[in-house]
Amino acid sequence: AEAEYDFARQGLNSRQAFNSMHTSPWSWQLRRGPKVGSGLCATVFRMDPVRNDVGGPWNGKCPAHMAVVAKRINVNATFGAGDPFAGKRFRKAAKDACVARALAELPGAGAPPVIQIADARFEGEDLFVLMGHGGEDLGKKFIHSEKGIKMSTDPREMADALVVVYHVLSSIERLHALNVVHCDIKPGNFVVTEGTAQQFPQARMIDFDMALNFSEGSTPRRVGGTRNYLSPDIELEACPPQADIWALGVMMLELLHGKSLRRLLGRARRLDSDAVKTFAQAIQDGCPFAGHDDLEWDVHFTPGAYNSWKLLKHKRFVNGLASRLRLMIKSLLSPNRASLFKSVVRHAHSIAADAAAFARDSASSGDSSGMDWSVEPAVVQAAPGLDKTCLGAIRFQSNVWEWLSKKTLQECLELR
Repeated sequence: AEAEYDFARQGLNSRQAFNSMHTSPWSWQLRRGPKVGSGLCATVFRMDPVRNDVGGPWNGKCPAHMAVVAKRINVNATFGAGDPFAGKRFRKAAKDACVARALAELPGAGAPPVIQIADARFEGEDLFVLMGHGGEDLGKKFIHSEKGIKMSTDPREMADALVVVYHVLSSIERLHALNVVHCDIKPGNFVVTEGTAQQFPQARMIDFDMALNFSEGSTPRRVGGTRNYLSPDIELEACPPQADIWALGVMMLELLHGKSLRRLLGRARRLDSDAVKTFAQAIQDGCPFAGHDDLEWDVHFTPGAYNSWKLLKHKRFVNGLASRLRLMIKSLLSPNRASLFKSVVRHAHSIAADAAAFARDSASSGDSSGMDWSVEPAVVQAAPGLDKTCLGAIRFQSNVWEWLSKKTLQECLELR
């Protein structure tokens, strides 16, 4: 009755209220908001509390303003129709949430930052996964907006972007240290929160549907992948760590220029393997491609910004940034990229730290007094407000969550 009254106050009729509420297993607590993403078999929506003026959903156990999204996947499986967990479609659909949950629960600061999974349930023939809202994906932020890193216009904006680059590379290094390959690296599979007056943006990888375990002497085999990010020197179905690293190189190039590789190469249609091989060789030879090798920086400084000794040292950083980023991308696309990867990540950390120091020294004392200038990704995995009490209420009597929570990382990777 309270929910119906709340909808009436918003001017919604009974049909609109029903459609808005009955779209997920949590419909009496959270209503479906705008779509924030979609894929071949899934759609992601923002989820908002049905009412936020009575202390928060789940009888006040969760915050009134929850930053969460729900992923809806059709699996054609229902409770009461045999064992839904045994079905191939369910196991394939549940893999992403299973791997993300297992990674989030790893101890220590060396685990790759991921989005926290809050719950998973069936509703009809659909699997719904509730998770923290990690922000906009990097494809939308840098490429669809055509605002690449090189278009940064002030020191803080530049630092934000270069910290994101470090977070992305570091997260894959951490994943590989666990003997796991992602196998579908692309800008759309990383999300980033906005930077604040207290913290740099935080980038996290998502979508582990194709993730696989690897070991010395074996080559993981995948099904699928995104064409523009597949390495031309690796068999199509193979996914060793070098495949992830190559995709990172292409991705870094795209984020830098704010354009897709296809557009950078001047191709109206999809890329073929010959075009990618030619591009890769050009990168190694240090040759320009399609007129997009110009990395002039558009950073605007206040008059006399370099007149103080404090800022003069950063002029060398800005002037040398283009060559440092070229070297990083060249290494990621090199035939020897696997052996170079750790040094590339250290290089990205150095660049991010230099950019952060530049932004710190350029900021006024009032603007930066509460800022954490560390470039390391946040260790805390939990989404804001989703503490143990809230999560316990959300997961109450959730059979799917109970099934997921018992899986080890290795068992999650074997779901398919």
